[in-house]
Amino acid sequence: MNSSSDERFSDVRSRSRCNAMWWRIAFLILAALCVSGEARAIVEMKSVLVIYPYEPEPTLLNTFEQALSSTLASNPKITVRFYAEYLDLMRFPDEPHLRQLAEYLQIKYADRKINLIIPMGIALEFLVKHGEQVFPGTPIVFTSLANQRLKNYTLRPNMTGLAMNIDYRGTLNMILALQPDTRRVVLVSGTSANDRFWISEAQREFQDYQGRLTFSFTTELSMSDLLDQMRNLPAHTVVFYDQMLRDATGRYLLSSESLVLICKSSSVPVYSIWKSYVGLGIVGGYVWDYGAEGAAAGRLGLRILAGERPQDIPVRTLDTNHFVADQMQLRRWRISDRKLPPGSIVQNKEPFRQTIWFWTLSLGCAALLGWVSYQWRLRQMTVRLDLQFEARLRERERIARELHDTLLQGFQGLMLRFQTVCDLLPTRPVDAKEALEVALDRADQALIEGRDAIKDMRTSTLVSHDLAQSMTALMADLNEELAVGSQDSVNFRVLVEGNPRTVYPTLWDEIYRIARESLRNSFRHAEARHIETEITYGELSLRLRFRDDGKGIDLSVLEHGGRTGHWGLLGMRERAKHIGAQFNVWSKLGGGTEVELSIPGTIAYEVFPASTGFRLFSKRTKRNHEHRS
Repeated sequence: MNSSSDERFSDVRSRSRCNAMWWRIAFLILAALCVSGEARAIVEMKSVLVIYPYEPEPTLLNTFEQALSSTLASNPKITVRFYAEYLDLMRFPDEPHLRQLAEYLQIKYADRKINLIIPMGIALEFLVKHGEQVFPGTPIVFTSLANQRLKNYTLRPNMTGLAMNIDYRGTLNMILALQPDTRRVVLVSGTSANDRFWISEAQREFQDYQGRLTFSFTTELSMSDLLDQMRNLPAHTVVFYDQMLRDATGRYLLSSESLVLICKSSSVPVYSIWKSYVGLGIVGGYVWDYGAEGAAAGRLGLRILAGERPQDIPVRTLDTNHFVADQMQLRRWRISDRKLPPGSIVQNKEPFRQTIWFWTLSLGCAALLGWVSYQWRLRQMTVRLDLQFEARLRERERIARELHDTLLQGFQGLMLRFQTVCDLLPTRPVDAKEALEVALDRADQALIEGRDAIKDMRTSTLVSHDLAQSMTALMADLNEELAVGSQDSVNFRVLVEGNPRTVYPTLWDEIYRIARESLRNSFRHAEARHIETEITYGELSLRLRFRDDGKGIDLSVLEHGGRTGHWGLLGMRERAKHIGAQFNVWSKLGGGTEVELSIPGTIAYEVFPASTGFRLFSKRTKRNHEHRS
């Protein structure tokens, strides 16, 4: 009983699993079909053939082609493959050639399905005659065809498109707005059938201005003769360039190349009706925009590719004209852009660096920089003059102190002693004699002190502009003067690091006196065996270091700034402070002493280096001056 129940439950589970598996398979197949259908819709390929009537002219057609292709590609459900054909109807307009061309295109596109044909201009005439033979039933969207020409064609049901509305009067109005003194307009064109058509259109529209302007038409000239005429145009004249595909000699030309030659030769401003010519030398005009036309043709083509029938879309007249001016040409002919008609677009704006505002701003910045530099230099000179005056004042004060502390006080003491001798001489001759001898000894001492003071004043300046030589001479003098009779020799040397520079003259005495006091302490009190002076010419500072291996200075003395009754360290600090320098001393008992004097480069050097930031990796030189005694 239980066995049969288990078997039934097993069959039910087996059938359930089988049914679930089949449902999954069906769902996967359905999903694959949906994805495949969507993929086919997304990657649906459409072929579009653009037919141009003449040979390729990128200057005119680039904007049209870019706008057309980008508009057709805007539909994500359609991928467009483009083909292009150039009929060259300017050179080969005869009917036998057109029939052979139709047979050629029929063979060329026999195995390719064309979904849409876009003929430009008079290429529509070729399709009216031979389109059904080559592309039977294929939708056609024409463009760049004037309304006046469209009247000459009988359109088939598979044809629709956009007609042009070229406005010559708008450009004449712009000319009169920018150059109101204009009296004559020279219209330049060629001798081809297309040239003559546009000349007739211009003549028809120019009739409204006959009383105000004089018009002349240069159509029967070779290119060389035309350029000669352009060079000699009178004042109050402008050139109106339409197009020139062939000159009077039968020479075929690209219209844009003809324009460039004319603009370079013309002695007066040149205007036109085609926006593609802006940037080639024309001032501007009320111009036809091929880019806007390409976008409009693309939108119409998308409607056809989406399934609409051409016979259900009526032919529409397109107007893409607007005022455009070339700023470079306005400046060349000295025409104010304030005279432009409202809503005008200005292209080819000159770079800001070429404008008068840039030069005005640059001149102002240069003047400001010059003023700041002058003020900075004036401040530096003022600081240095102040230092020089302060140095002279301190020198006078020092001389006064020296005279007061040595000669004057010495003479005053001698006068008191001589007075004592005079008082003792009548009654106590023996005591007077002793007092006189003491006075003479004191006179000798005062003489020695005066001689030393005068020697200090006479030797207070550096022996040369070279700090190394001056320090070497100073150390040699101190060694000879203060180490007489000593049995121990003292080794001293001078180290130089960096490129030597000229020290500002007002600092020489202060540097010398600080160095002399520091080295005198090393020779006289430190009992050193080795004394060293290091001079570093840095980019930002001048640094002097005086080292010895003597007995050193007690830390308590350094903390108090010196010993009581001694003015050596205090005097050196005061001198360093007066010249804007930093003064530091490192020492310990038995460990020697190091004294550092650091002076900013702007104060220390007579000519401060201008390229400090660019000489961080300059080569450092080092010279040793070593002397033994």
